[in-house]
Amino acid sequence: MSEKSLSPPLPLTRRQTLLILTRMKFHTFVRVSAASVLVLLLHASAATAQIDTGSIVGTVTDKTGGVLPGITVTATQEETGVALTAVTNGLGQYTFPNLKVGRYAVSAELQGFKRAIKRDVTLSVQDRLEINFALEIGQLSEELVVSGKAEQLQTQSADIGAVVDERTMRDLPLLGRRYSELALLTPGVVVAPAGITSRGEDTFFNSNGNYATWNNYTLDGADNNSFSTNLQERSPQVVQPPVDALQEFKVQTRTYSAEFGKAAGAVINASVKQGTNTYRGNVFTFLRDETYNANTWDNNRAGVAKGKFNQNISGGTLGGPIVRGRTFFFGDFQRTYNDRALSQTATVPTPLMRQGNFTELTGNMTATNPFVTPGCVNASAKVINPGCFDPVAARLIGLYPLPNVPSAIGQYGVPGGFVSNNYLSNGILRYDINQFDARVDHTLAANRDQVFVRYSFQNTNRKEPPLLDDPIAEGDFASNMLIRGQNGVGSWSHIFGNALFSEFHGAWNRIRGDSVHPAFGIDSDTQYGIKGVPKNPQFYGGLPHMPISRFTRLGGPFFRPQFQTSQVLQLADNVSWNRDSHT
Repeated sequence: MSEKSLSPPLPLTRRQTLLILTRMKFHTFVRVSAASVLVLLLHASAATAQIDTGSIVGTVTDKTGGVLPGITVTATQEETGVALTAVTNGLGQYTFPNLKVGRYAVSAELQGFKRAIKRDVTLSVQDRLEINFALEIGQLSEELVVSGKAEQLQTQSADIGAVVDERTMRDLPLLGRRYSELALLTPGVVVAPAGITSRGEDTFFNSNGNYATWNNYTLDGADNNSFSTNLQERSPQVVQPPVDALQEFKVQTRTYSAEFGKAAGAVINASVKQGTNTYRGNVFTFLRDETYNANTWDNNRAGVAKGKFNQNISGGTLGGPIVRGRTFFFGDFQRTYNDRALSQTATVPTPLMRQGNFTELTGNMTATNPFVTPGCVNASAKVINPGCFDPVAARLIGLYPLPNVPSAIGQYGVPGGFVSNNYLSNGILRYDINQFDARVDHTLAANRDQVFVRYSFQNTNRKEPPLLDDPIAEGDFASNMLIRGQNGVGSWSHIFGNALFSEFHGAWNRIRGDSVHPAFGIDSDTQYGIKGVPKNPQFYGGLPHMPISRFTRLGGPFFRPQFQTSQVLQLADNVSWNRDSHT
């Protein structure tokens, strides 16, 4: 069979295709397959792997439209003065892959032509900008300068998303100074509905109908996702840099490149600032005081005074040159402290109920329960003889606070008048977050090698108030949490001649989440006479989980304590090769 039979005029059935392939000579099959793969690779001209960087490409021609090979093109990052050069190929094309985000001046020059410069070219993360030049005949000392932004229409990539730049992050109000809230400015992004992803000190959002837990967070090209169970760190991110520390971030919601392969939702791609040739920094503080807050509706209904609500977010940034034009540093620190009352309602026994009198409840009582001692219950009067109380149960009932809601107190002693949610707790929720980022960028001699390292740290202490205002009684899922996140990345990029570029990335992240109930380590079982409970110090403390009909349960959550650690190590090398009009 000839090789022409591989391209029949009509579609082949699966059976016909298998017969053809089995009859092909082995070397012919390998040759055709390799050629097919090569064609796919060579035509993927915009598929350069770049996570936290961008690219500038273009064509250099003369005024008549004729292409100019051998033109020296220079891309200079304006804030640092670091310059990279490329030479146009036989088709007059040049490529700068994997450039750091920032403002660039791009110039093209050749003896016999005026030098052309385009300034204020803003390159954002994942951008692939096309900057073309049409050189005029003249002296090289003459310059043709064009200032302005690149075209807004993205013709080099098909991804869908939006960039949130430094100015937007700085100027728009953010209640908790969480940069990820600004992802809601992107079409197709909405706040996640109620559930596990609607809690915490971070913003959970769905993208184009995909769950919030399907989003992919990267920071300077490094994985920044927490993979712990139930997101008990209260954030999908390992670290969350302050808005003052970020150069920008991009939210990509569809058709992103293959290097983001694991995400079904959005890709949130953030970049920490780098230092420049100028020393720059800032100091900030944001204060929220209870003096300016109104009371809550629940408090007003219960006649309870306004509780605490104090929040302070303070910090600063500093960046600049270590060696001007070559080595730069950037660092930041932020502390977030929150101390506020958390209004919660519970249902607790009334004074009469503590004496064994249940006339305030609706329904009938029965004295035929096999676990009730005969003569202890007067079913018609809804009364239990106090002398029949189990001593352990009597002590446990004393853990409940008395009702404090006026409408419930007004029903004391009224037959059938018992009111649920008769207790209002105003316990204090406290959390303290300390975090910092440190980054160093360095350009080696001849501007062919660039390296950078960045380390981020975030430590959170969070204490939630128990619903019944007593850590032993507890009544809900209150927890004391210690959350510690770390993220580090290093990168080395090298230019091999004018056609080959390599960038190596090494990254690591780790987040530890320890969550214990408030009574962790307290021997409450011995104190209240409960026997037979194991006393392993790894998980012991408080009371068992004890549901009680009609009332808020006693005891802590059955799933505490939890100790979790999520850790990721990444190694990646991206190689870009330009060959004629292909990349």
